[in-house]
Amino acid sequence: MAISLFIPELDGDTFSGLEELDEHLWVLEEVKAEGAWLRAAETNGRYAWEEEQDRQRAALFGYPY
Repeated sequence: MAISLFIPELDGDTFSGLEELDEHLWVLEEVKAEGAWLRAAETNGRYAWEEEQDRQRAALFGYPY
Protein backbone atom coordinates (compact mmCIF):
# COMPACT_ATOMS: atom_id res chain seq x y z
CA MET A 1 0.00 0.00 0.00
CA ALA A 2 1.37 3.37 -1.00
CA ILE A 3 1.59 6.13 1.56
CA SER A 4 -0.66 9.07 0.79
CA LEU A 5 -0.47 12.58 2.17
CA PHE A 6 -4.17 13.12 1.37
CA ILE A 7 -6.29 13.71 4.48
CA PRO A 8 -10.02 13.78 3.58
CA GLU A 9 -10.98 15.90 6.58
CA LEU A 10 -8.49 18.60 5.57
CA ASP A 11 -8.22 18.29 1.80
CA GLY A 12 -11.90 17.86 0.97
CA ASP A 13 -13.79 15.37 -1.16
CA THR A 14 -12.32 13.82 -4.27
CA PHE A 15 -14.22 11.96 -6.96
CA SER A 16 -13.10 9.41 -9.48
CA GLY A 17 -14.96 11.13 -12.29
CA LEU A 18 -17.38 13.84 -13.28
CA GLU A 19 -20.35 11.47 -12.97
CA GLU A 20 -19.55 10.80 -9.33
CA LEU A 21 -19.13 14.53 -8.67
CA ASP A 22 -22.45 15.26 -10.38
CA GLU A 23 -24.17 12.63 -8.23
CA HIS A 24 -22.67 14.14 -5.08
CA LEU A 25 -23.79 17.67 -6.01
CA TRP A 26 -27.30 16.42 -6.83
CA VAL A 27 -27.57 14.74 -3.43
CA LEU A 28 -26.44 17.95 -1.70
CA GLU A 29 -29.18 19.90 -3.51
CA GLU A 30 -31.78 17.32 -2.43
CA VAL A 31 -30.63 17.60 1.18
CA LYS A 32 -30.90 21.41 1.04
CA ALA A 33 -34.40 21.20 -0.45
CA GLU A 34 -35.56 18.81 2.26
CA GLY A 35 -34.12 21.06 4.95
CA ALA A 36 -35.92 24.09 3.47
CA TRP A 37 -39.24 22.23 3.57
CA LEU A 38 -38.71 21.29 7.21
CA ARG A 39 -37.79 24.84 8.21
CA ALA A 40 -40.92 26.15 6.49
CA ALA A 41 -43.08 23.52 8.17
CA GLU A 42 -41.72 24.34 11.62
CA THR A 43 -42.88 27.94 11.30
CA ASN A 44 -46.36 26.77 10.31
CA GLY A 45 -48.76 26.83 13.28
CA ARG A 46 -50.72 23.78 12.12
CA TYR A 47 -47.54 21.73 11.77
CA ALA A 48 -46.51 22.71 15.31
CA TRP A 49 -49.94 21.61 16.61
CA GLU A 50 -49.69 18.26 14.80
CA GLU A 51 -46.17 17.76 16.13
CA GLU A 52 -47.39 18.38 19.69
CA GLN A 53 -50.25 15.91 19.19
CA ASP A 54 -47.77 13.28 17.99
CA ARG A 55 -45.63 13.84 21.07
CA GLN A 56 -48.64 13.51 23.37
CA ARG A 57 -49.78 10.28 21.69
CA ALA A 58 -46.27 8.84 21.95
CA ALA A 59 -46.10 9.75 25.65
CA LEU A 60 -49.51 8.18 26.24
CA PHE A 61 -48.33 4.85 24.85
CA GLY A 62 -44.94 5.11 26.54
CA TYR A 63 -42.84 5.59 23.42
CA PRO A 64 -39.95 8.03 23.47
CA TYR A 65 -40.38 10.67 20.81
